[in-house]
Amino acid sequence: MSSDLHDDDTETMEACDVPATPAREVPDIPFGVTRGMSNEDYHGDRSAVSSTQLKRMLISPAHFLSGITDPEESTEALLFGSVLHGRLLEPDTFESRFFAMPKVNRARKEGKQRYAECMVQAAGRTVYPEAWKEPIERIIDNAMTHRKARELLAKGEAEVALVWLDPDTGIKCKIKIDWWHDARTLADVKSAEDVTFEGFRRSCARLGYALSAAMYCEGVYQLTGEEPEWAFIACEKGRPNTVAVYRAMRPFLERGRSDFRRALHRLAECRARGHFPMLQAEGEWEDIDLPRWA
Repeated sequence: MSSDLHDDDTETMEACDVPATPAREVPDIPFGVTRGMSNEDYHGDRSAVSSTQLKRMLISPAHFLSGITDPEESTEALLFGSVLHGRLLEPDTFESRFFAMPKVNRARKEGKQRYAECMVQAAGRTVYPEAWKEPIERIIDNAMTHRKARELLAKGEAEVALVWLDPDTGIKCKIKIDWWHDARTLADVKSAEDVTFEGFRRSCARLGYALSAAMYCEGVYQLTGEEPEWAFIACEKGRPNTVAVYRAMRPFLERGRSDFRRALHRLAECRARGHFPMLQAEGEWEDIDLPRWA
């Protein structure tokens, strides 16, 4: 991440843990369209599978199972993305959900006291480094000066959850759309180090964005009958915090749909067998060579 977002905030990042709260039961997400669902309820649901889980299935069934049973670790990148989403897509409720933590030296007595005072002020809100406020505000400004980003965000609603039963495999699927412009246009906000055409295209390939896009479009089609367009609003983490908008082409979505179907069928087979094998399921070795670029 850019030095913009570090600024020696290691201590602050380590200090951004909200006090633990007792585990609570999370009800199954109902079929159909749900608005206003919290991230805790969405991610806590275990009755349906998400695109993140299905991407793990393409690594191996064991990776999928681990992702179900082991909670995902919070990272700086995930926290930054969450703060950006909140500020860009849900500005009216941002201050009630997030708290900017000033940099404090907790090795000193006054720093510990200041930190304790800030945590009282946070009152259970998600805490993030105050140094992030400036780059995030630049991203917001740049999004508003980008014609297509501005048009997409001018109307719509954030964080819409959809749940449906896949007609082919009978697997319950769930998605939570960043920005539902309308049933014909969906947008996903991504923070990235490199939002140039080639740089972001590499991220799409490396992080499995095509599967996610195809699954989200499939969910909208199953529940509305519409076949939407898919757009990425790519936000640069470092200066100048530029914003680029990319529309997924048909081959992009077709590749994603192929990966999505393959993951679903693999999951259905594993569930039927009651067996989730590791990478080399047969226990055989594989021949390996250096990649072409080496």
